[in-house]
Amino acid sequence: MDGMRIVGEAATERGVIRVARRRPAVIVISASLARRDLLRAARTIKGERPAIQIIAVTPDAPKLFLRAARQFGVHLCVPFDLLEWRLPALVRLAHNDYRETREAAGRLRGLRKSQRPGT
Repeated sequence: MDGMRIVGEAATERGVIRVARRRPAVIVISASLARRDLLRAARTIKGERPAIQIIAVTPDAPKLFLRAARQFGVHLCVPFDLLEWRLPALVRLAHNDYRETREAAGRLRGLRKSQRPGT
């Protein structure tokens, strides 16, 4: 994918969190992790790096899991059968959302600085 690179891969919840600490814009988490581990990893990642975009790849997506995934900070849930032909487009979409989030946060910081007395 143009302008993007893979910064790591992991097979465990802790490994996924370690990869996320390398500061990627987008992280793809496979459901080869147990759903509970995927959700815990997402919660930890979003707690440390709120702007990161998380894509969860799952064999299926029951409504209860989708709801929990959104609450834990997962940006998109993608079923395995769409993975091969949709993942590049979804990663680009998530990366654009990441950039917009970072730019908005930068503008907000700029506004806060300009509102300080003596600036």
